[in-house]
Amino acid sequence: YVEDGEQKGTVSLPNIGTIIYPNTVEKIIGTTHLNDSFHNFKKLKKVVLPENITEIPNSFFANLCVEEVKIPSSVKKIGSDAFQFCNKLRTIGSISGDIGENAFASCDNLKKVEIMEGVTSIGSRAFAGSRLTEISIPSTVTEVESYVFLEEDENFIIKINQPKGSLDYSDWGLRTGDKIIWNDGTTETYGE
Repeated sequence: YVEDGEQKGTVSLPNIGTIIYPNTVEKIIGTTHLNDSFHNFKKLKKVVLPENITEIPNSFFANLCVEEVKIPSSVKKIGSDAFQFCNKLRTIGSISGDIGENAFASCDNLKKVEIMEGVTSIGSRAFAGSRLTEISIPSTVTEVESYVFLEEDENFIIKINQPKGSLDYSDWGLRTGDKIIWNDGTTETYGE
């Protein structure tokens, strides 16, 4: 429930399919263990977050069987493990905030991610074990921690909007055959 513009507690409504946070919510509060906020929502498919929040807390959606979360452009930080093990998650919209460790790890149905200009860091294992087919990394990203793409099942395309060689991808956990496309149109195939 919401009180004075802040999420204060939880309710149990197992048949709810969509949750739309009102834009009066200025801060969402989560737990650091398997998200007590939503664990009783068994049929939840979609969550629309308020347009003015700036952070998604650590583990906020972890292990949730949600298919779509609309992340507003106001979010400047996605906490560690925020969406980890959301194996039905398909759609998140564009990411406008720095991405914490394991934030989208093991999101089996997340195929395409667009990271917007302004994001500066992507945490370790942020997309490890997901099944991405394409991701875009903007020119503002200066730090990509190790194993960010470890354990991808299939080859995928990484579009990097930066000059060739400006980011060292040697410890990103890429697989032989993954494609890296730089902003000048140069394409590299990892491991070849």
